Amino acid sequence: MKVSTTSLNQTPLSWTSNIANIQSAINEAKTHGADLLVTPELSISGYGCEDAFYMEDISKNALEALHTLKIPKGMVVTVGLPVLFWNRLYNAVALLKHSDDGAIVQGISFKKTLAMNGIHYEARWFSRWEATSVIETDEITGYKIPVGDPVFSYKGARIGFETCEESWVPNRAARTLFDRGVNLIVNASASHFAIGKFETRKQLVIEGSRAFGAAYVYSNLNGCEAGRAIYDGGCLIASGGKLVAQGERFHYSNHAIITSDIDLHENQLTHQLNSQQATTAQDYQGIFKIEDDLYLPVEKLPSLIVNEWERSQYIEHEEAMRAVALGLRDWSHKTWTNGYTLSLSGGADSGLVAVCTYLSVLFELEETYRKRLPFSLQVARFISPETSTARDSNDLISMTKGIMSNYMQTLYQGTTNSSDTTLNAAKRVAEGIGANHHDWTIDEMVNSYSSNVENVIGRKLTWEKDDIPLQNIQARVRAPGVWMLANIENKLLLTTSNMSEGAVGYVTMDGDSSGVLAPISGITKGRILKLLEWLYKEGISFDGSLHKMDFLDCIVEQKPTAELRPEEQNDEDDLMPFPVLDRIVELFMVRRKNKETIMAMLLDEFDLSKDTVEEYVEKFFKLFKRNQWKRERQAPGFHIEINSLDPKTYGRFPLLTA
Repeated sequence: MKVSTTSLNQTPLSWTSNIANIQSAINEAKTHGADLLVTPELSISGYGCEDAFYMEDISKNALEALHTLKIPKGMVVTVGLPVLFWNRLYNAVALLKHSDDGAIVQGISFKKTLAMNGIHYEARWFSRWEATSVIETDEITGYKIPVGDPVFSYKGARIGFETCEESWVPNRAARTLFDRGVNLIVNASASHFAIGKFETRKQLVIEGSRAFGAAYVYSNLNGCEAGRAIYDGGCLIASGGKLVAQGERFHYSNHAIITSDIDLHENQLTHQLNSQQATTAQDYQGIFKIEDDLYLPVEKLPSLIVNEWERSQYIEHEEAMRAVALGLRDWSHKTWTNGYTLSLSGGADSGLVAVCTYLSVLFELEETYRKRLPFSLQVARFISPETSTARDSNDLISMTKGIMSNYMQTLYQGTTNSSDTTLNAAKRVAEGIGANHHDWTIDEMVNSYSSNVENVIGRKLTWEKDDIPLQNIQARVRAPGVWMLANIENKLLLTTSNMSEGAVGYVTMDGDSSGVLAPISGITKGRILKLLEWLYKEGISFDGSLHKMDFLDCIVEQKPTAELRPEEQNDEDDLMPFPVLDRIVELFMVRRKNKETIMAMLLDEFDLSKDTVEEYVEKFFKLFKRNQWKRERQAPGFHIEINSLDPKTYGRFPLLTA
């Protein structure tokens, strides 16, 4: 049997484009000779609809869209969608086959284990179905089909469903599928990216195919679907405990497919050799045969294994950079704005945001040329005639810089506290990525506000008495001008907040926090510094080689500083060493340790005195609790680390607490 699986870049409630992407994947799978194609979880509606799942017509619209799909003869296709049944909404997967009038539904599987941890909140919208329970009904489609947890017999395969979260729990759905003789497991997933998560996901698929005697066909979303979570694609096909094919990750196409032959008999043997398995009549209930259509011959293609950027696909730095770059690309494409504006300070955070924006263009161009695709409409708008063709990596880099001159606008806003180091660093980074760069000073505006305030309070402002207000006014005065530039150009304003500083409120509200999107707010400061050094010294995989960024030397050699005081300022002096801060954030947010345990673990891990550790931990908890309101007001950001501070998806803490 030949099976295909696809990763798709979908958008919530974008019925037309979502169906078009699914149909394109179906058409390509047909050219590969596939008997089965698997598409991702909720692929018709989009996974991230959130409270739009409550809309009265969402199930109706999804089913209507479903029936517009054209399924070729000799193929079945699984498609994810929300389904309303008996006044309950279910996260469902429909199995479709050919009909002269469009897709005809053979049956629908309802999700049995809902994702409720981390950034997921599925039980808010969906009901859970009981495993192995099946009902035949005409209430959903108008003709009788099995719904619930059916198993299908097709071309010698017994097909069952294990949807996303159902493979991550101890009592995974595949256990009961094994009891029912299933030898082909379909997993339609929407598994978001987090650093290092792909390897775990791959092991679940491989081990599932071995332990449960099945070919395992896994699909996933790709791209920044709804604004926060980024999906990394990476479709998988495993059989008999071996990985057969692996799909592209972080791709810029609307869909990417892998196809492979699987040996059903090889998996059947696992069932036969398990002589201790007791068979019951229940195991044979809810099995539904799909009649095969006349098969239309197509060109048979070899099995595909795609290993782009193989050298580093397990390296955390590579994953993080590609995830942020893909997220930035999708925000630009899906908002139909004219690129980005950035207040480029010459420091680490804004430098990394600038580089990620540059990579979002570079990676899309590289994939466009590699796959011989037409330019997307968004990219085509920024291409000048003299840079419209590329022959090698250098041409692609030059072309990217040409696009960036229109796509990204950067601005350095200096004060008397700013140094030539950061002024020159900002200029060098902007030149390195090809951004349209400007600089101006804001002293006149800072002095004007300070003078007005002095008149009101009846005294002079001093650094001894008014340290924080004098720092904050500089950050806040920077916001209106850069906002105005962004508005004029119809560009999105990016903020540069990171996870470490966000945890302790080391950010000025309505100042450096101003913007539409915070692309690196899901990355710790320690990792940001490592990423910049890695890009400078080693380079990211690009077009078969490594792309080093020499222009980052000006940032790598600096110590992080806000440059808001007259004397030399060091961020770690204001807070604590970033490795310590990042470790506290991890222990608190991921491992949920209390204050006393964190202190004990830090004493073991760092060469610090007990008094110093106590000081750092007390400072963290004091600042964390005081600044939840700041995190509530921050621009949305991407989920990159395994944990997150985003109060709307992961870090839900009270605004007021003891």
